[in-house]
Amino acid sequence: MEVFEVVIHYETTVHDVDDEFFSDSDEENNKAKLARLIDGNPFKQITGGEIEFKVGEIHDSVFTLRTLLIDYDIQEGINFVKVKNDNDRLTYKCKWKGCSWRIHASHMIDGVTMIVKTYNPNHYCHRVYKNVEAKVTWIASKFELLVKSNPDIKIGVIVDLLRDRFKVNVDALRLYKAKRRALDGLEREHVECFGLLRRVEIVRYVSFFNVRCDDVTILIT
Repeated sequence: MEVFEVVIHYETTVHDVDDEFFSDSDEENNKAKLARLIDGNPFKQITGGEIEFKVGEIHDSVFTLRTLLIDYDIQEGINFVKVKNDNDRLTYKCKWKGCSWRIHASHMIDGVTMIVKTYNPNHYCHRVYKNVEAKVTWIASKFELLVKSNPDIKIGVIVDLLRDRFKVNVDALRLYKAKRRALDGLEREHVECFGLLRRVEIVRYVSFFNVRCDDVTILIT
């Protein structure tokens, strides 16, 4: 009798797991459900806080992890080499010979989320201030809102902010290009807003015209 009860309990437990992770669903495939069973911790960063990586950490996609690695590279002043940099695996290591800093991440079973497999945080090289990863796109992403709210902002102000916040030096040409990219985005937003307002005015005019026509009786003799 005791054995029978244990068997029933075991079967019920397996059934519950099947329902949660392997049942048919239009919203989530079985691979995504199975990925929940793999040990891992979702990456969390406090707003304004420093980026830190850990083995077993899970990231939403290869693209978000790449962005974080660029931010981390500039945060720590590292020049890294991208040993693997495809859509399935990321392996970055410090450029300087003898430095042990290295990180490797790859896809989980769902083919989307990335998990940090190995990570050596030890970095003893001198800080790099002229960082190659501080490209136009990165600069524009960090100062886009500032430039949009202050279109006449001087390049010198952005230079000082880069030094104070990110400890990085950037040449003037990259700064001008980054500011131009942010301003181009502002212009596109203005065009879209004015286009939307114009469409609203046309709809209002057409609606008013139709109402006036309904109120008028046309006599043909």
